[in-house]
Amino acid sequence: MAKTLTGISHNALSLSGGGYLSIAPITLSGDFSVDAWVNTLNPPTNQDGVFHTAEGYDFNFYAGYPRFWGDSRDVLISSAAVRKGLWTHVALTRSSGAMSIYVNGVKTAEGTFNGALNIDSIGRTVAGTYTGALDEVHVYNRALSASEIANLMQTSVPGVGGTATPGEGAGA
Repeated sequence: MAKTLTGISHNALSLSGGGYLSIAPITLSGDFSVDAWVNTLNPPTNQDGVFHTAEGYDFNFYAGYPRFWGDSRDVLISSAAVRKGLWTHVALTRSSGAMSIYVNGVKTAEGTFNGALNIDSIGRTVAGTYTGALDEVHVYNRALSASEIANLMQTSVPGVGGTATPGEGAGA
């Protein structure tokens, strides 16, 4: 079930009970960035994901740690965990095959991945569906720099207004 609640900037998507957002596929074949604010209702698991791809890859969580998962393995896993009930900014970038995960504006993992991806849903993974709130989900057709990721973590979308403090419990 999907509904809205107060988020980082205006309303957030609240998901529970098997709900997720199915979207027209977004193809990422070169450099890209995906970022979002997440706030899980329970300790994050591999069922809690920011996005899922038609190829079976997920940007999800393992025991609370953001990870990029596919081919039955962790492609990349963060060294920083996400806690339930707290708004946390997460981002995944790829530049010339080099992938990075950021948590609250800090790079927490590096690795490589060169395959094309077709994002087809938000809040769903191979293992299940997200339980909590997602806000300000963005997909970029370029790799954002570390300073751009940090700036996104500090501010909301230009023109929308509002700011957030990492770890803020708003909307939980």
